[in-house]
Amino acid sequence: FAISLFPSWRDLSEAGDNMKFHQAQSKRDLLKQAVQENNLPNLHFCHGPQLMPTFQGLGDDLLHIGDHGFVQIAEYLAPIIRKQLSQS
Repeated sequence: FAISLFPSWRDLSEAGDNMKFHQAQSKRDLLKQAVQENNLPNLHFCHGPQLMPTFQGLGDDLLHIGDHGFVQIAEYLAPIIRKQLSQS
């Protein structure tokens, strides 16, 4: 499972005004593209912001994942893994 960048402080600014926002989005898109281009049966892309959809999962620095974030990620990632394993 290739997981893109999770949300961070970079995602809080206005998209049009923030170069860091665009860089984070580009990195997510590049990983997704690489997974698609490799087209391997056991390689799956997961969008980080879908696995941790709220900023409450971040620590005080709005960069590192806190305890709540790890719980969020597990709750969203487990069904994805389960689905892929059942299809194998």
